[in-house]
Amino acid sequence: YRAMGIGYRAKFMSESVAKVIDRGGLPWLQSLRTVPHAEARAALLELTGVGMKVADCVCLFSLDKADVVPVDTHVWKIAVEYMPHLADSKSLTPRIYDSVLAHFKDKFGSHAGWAHQILFAAELNTFKDRCASLSLSVCLSQLLFLPVSTTLFALNYSVCPQLNFQRQASV
Repeated sequence: YRAMGIGYRAKFMSESVAKVIDRGGLPWLQSLRTVPHAEARAALLELTGVGMKVADCVCLFSLDKADVVPVDTHVWKIAVEYMPHLADSKSLTPRIYDSVLAHFKDKFGSHAGWAHQILFAAELNTFKDRCASLSLSVCLSQLLFLPVSTTLFALNYSVCPQLNFQRQASV
């Protein structure tokens, strides 16, 4: 793994691969699709070097758990705009992590994970800059690689600059 440029994570990866193989390999990983998020996350957290964000990324992007929101410092900053009471928090604790996840699930339901992806992308300067100079239809077409329900989310919550996306504490 080090030869692939993975660096310090090489040890974690080789240990995690060994654990996955010990648990049954691909069938074990695929079985995590059929269990609730909390159970899948707990199983993934047993792998060396896997934290809550990585476990939730795997749940969202590989285990068909579209309601899961991986929370990192960037997503936390977005969440603070919707949950102002978090602004005074000094770090992203497990309790805060789970409250952000719960908030997104409450607001966006079964596609909360994909909704968070749109909000995250909308905060990226490259997306803002690109969309700001495009027509509304072209800007929205940037979202077409996402599931239809997620693109509808973007329309409903006015993520594109041309729709005057306004953040509100009650959102």
